[in-house]
Amino acid sequence: MTGQDPGQDEPGERPGAGSDSELPGELDTPAGRRWPSTVIAALAVAAVVLGGLQYLPMLLSGSTETDPAPPPAATPIPQPRVDPPPVGGGNGGGAPFTPAGFLRSLNEALAGADRERFFELVGPGAVDGLRLWWDNMAALGMSGAGLSVESGTLDGLGPGGSADLTIRLGAVTLGTPRAGADSDYAQAGQYLVAAARYEITVSVSASGAGRISGWRPTDPVKPWDEGPLAAVQTEHVLVAAAAGEADLLEEFAGAAEEPAAWVADHYAAEAGGPIDRFTVFLTADAERAGAWFDTEDRNAELAGFTIPLLRPGAAPGLDPQIATDEQTPWGSTVVTIGPSGLETVEGFRSLVAHELTHAVDFAWLPVPQDRSRVISEGWAEYRQELWDSAGEFAPPGSWRAQRIQECLASGWDYPADADFDAGGADIFCAYALSASVYAYAAELGLDLFELARQARSSGQPLTEVSEQLEGPDLAQTGWDDWVHSTYG
Repeated sequence: MTGQDPGQDEPGERPGAGSDSELPGELDTPAGRRWPSTVIAALAVAAVVLGGLQYLPMLLSGSTETDPAPPPAATPIPQPRVDPPPVGGGNGGGAPFTPAGFLRSLNEALAGADRERFFELVGPGAVDGLRLWWDNMAALGMSGAGLSVESGTLDGLGPGGSADLTIRLGAVTLGTPRAGADSDYAQAGQYLVAAARYEITVSVSASGAGRISGWRPTDPVKPWDEGPLAAVQTEHVLVAAAAGEADLLEEFAGAAEEPAAWVADHYAAEAGGPIDRFTVFLTADAERAGAWFDTEDRNAELAGFTIPLLRPGAAPGLDPQIATDEQTPWGSTVVTIGPSGLETVEGFRSLVAHELTHAVDFAWLPVPQDRSRVISEGWAEYRQELWDSAGEFAPPGSWRAQRIQECLASGWDYPADADFDAGGADIFCAYALSASVYAYAAELGLDLFELARQARSSGQPLTEVSEQLEGPDLAQTGWDDWVHSTYG
């Protein structure tokens, strides 16, 4: 991934079958080669940096040959009584104003989810935006929060003055994972908070009291900054939607639980269970799907994407249970499923299995900026196929087996990152063949979780990483013989 600021990465997109558009991030369906409407596809393109949010759009390919969805197991989230917030009451940040004291006051109020105390530190120019943020975090089950300064300074600020800052602000919600004992770059039990960037103005009154007097979300828009949210929870997943689309929660939220539990349980068995909670947003509105995280027109037929958000940095008064960015910038991820990912419950569940594999990986280990899509997409695609085909990879007659056969017949070879720039239905080959490399590694008896882990964190090709593991080396020539004998 390119770009300067570490931050969000890897959204996944899925176009609907039969799209006529050939914009990046969409798949057309050529005449005479129509895919079932339940097929999920994915595309990865060059990294984009938008308002400090950095990511690689991608499409998720896959079959939807899964069992019927279980009955919904989602439960409402109890909401606290909400009174109109005070506006700049009391003594604000205290007088005389000090930068550390003001930030400590903010973080102590956030850590305790103390609405009244927090809004005593907010002036009229910021109250509306912060009220929306607070109310939406409450809708997501907020139990605490924290902020840190990313750029700008309060040093030298005194009575009658003001200063502009860029901050990172995030909440501990019912979807915020805690780092497991086997998580890298976080202490076990710490919350991996997903923080977003905001631009604020801090003003100090003539009496020396500090308040947030200006509040501006940064682009691209996040779901919680657009408008009111509704949410429910399952055992492993916080599922949210715009309040006007709350009906989606009743239809789909319960269906997220089984694939989420499957992903979490498999990682727990094979890799120690880095995390066990996820956050998923749903929208059937194509315009909203494109606006969230600024996916623009290329995602007009959006299926889903996974974006890891930044951790807060160290700051006065920050809850010590919140992991900071000393060793890696990423906190937890936000998964968004758009219109094309909500066409069927079965397709939705398949997509969830793919996206949450990415979510675990971001929480588990650091990812290089220029990470390989063959490594990351191949792994998520491989895991998704095991979900789709009840633990097998591309058995005869399955959707992926047919795709691999067609790709080989069309002359495709060992996958490369450039393959993910293919247009139209050819994008399926990049995903299916990348996944097949992991299937071949399984045939060799390699530890797939360790193979994926080392390759993803180091950026080394799978062939090179295999040389560091017990068992036979994974060679391109060996893969070529295996894939043609199995699917050719």
